[in-house]
Amino acid sequence: MNKFFLIITAIYLLSLLLLPIQTVSITCDNSTYETIAPDYSKIIYNWTHSVENTPIIEYYKVENGRLIEYMAKTKSFGAGHPYNSEEIEGVFYYEGDYMVYTGHITYSDKLSIIGLREYNSSITLEVKDKKIYSCMGFEKADIIVKTSSLISYLFNK
Repeated sequence: MNKFFLIITAIYLLSLLLLPIQTVSITCDNSTYETIAPDYSKIIYNWTHSVENTPIIEYYKVENGRLIEYMAKTKSFGAGHPYNSEEIEGVFYYEGDYMVYTGHITYSDKLSIIGLREYNSSITLEVKDKKIYSCMGFEKADIIVKTSSLISYLFNK
């Protein structure tokens, strides 16, 4: 009976190591942070538009191995703002001084951002509404979502 229990337990633990998990990797300039990220982990990208000098806050969620922008807040819409396109479906409303766009812009598994230190770029990763990572003042950032097994993630860390 004990051997049977040990074998079943070992099979169960091995199967857990083979389960697919989702990770998010954020590289700001030359510094990389990677963590396991369940669906609906939130990434917040703050930046200031270089021409219009207006703050923009973009909200992304991790879902099924993809990045989905689900909301953006800005004080004006203009050149370089993807939300002023008539082709994008979504809802616009006002929240204080901000115009808020809600909709879904789906990216693949990678988002590259060119930031300028003088325009206050920052990226924050939240899991279950808890801030777990933030980088500020970067020149270039990559956000990558990957799906792999737990054992692969543990051995590649």
